[in-house]
Amino acid sequence: MCLPALIGVMGGGAAGIGALASTASFVMSGMAASSQAKYDASVSTYNARRSENEATQTRNKGVEEENTQRQKTAQLLSEQRAQLGASGVSLASGSPLRLQEDTELLGEIDARRIKSNYDLQAQSLDDEAGLQLNNAGAQRTAGNNAMFGSALGAAGSVAGSWYTPSSSASVRVSVSGTHPTF
Repeated sequence: MCLPALIGVMGGGAAGIGALASTASFVMSGMAASSQAKYDASVSTYNARRSENEATQTRNKGVEEENTQRQKTAQLLSEQRAQLGASGVSLASGSPLRLQEDTELLGEIDARRIKSNYDLQAQSLDDEAGLQLNNAGAQRTAGNNAMFGSALGAAGSVAGSWYTPSSSASVRVSVSGTHPTF
């Protein structure tokens, strides 16, 4: 359908051109809002993936630090045994035995605290990633709603130009007579 025919269908003249311009404005506005929402959603998805990757790296670093702490504890325990053994003290009972047990216990507590701290950091990053993904979904929905809303606005604009008080759709027939009233 060519433009003159479309203008004729829409009511002709300036009203038809106005309705066409208004419809195009609604559609373009909806498309722009939808496009922006899709972009925002892709940025949120990207940020979520970055947070997930950072959480994985944090967990891996936590495992490394935990193992490093256990190695330090084992090294300290070996040094204590060497010093006690060099001085001729029995390692199997009394204070030397309690010293070794305490060293092992405190070293394990430190290793678990390190792991716990890194796990908490990683969980925080996982939570952030989840929020970003939820945000991305909300942004996509907002874009779809904007597009749908602009389509409704365009339909309303066209309907508003077609159904004016002087249009044939508003002609009322008098109940008592046969003459139409305007």
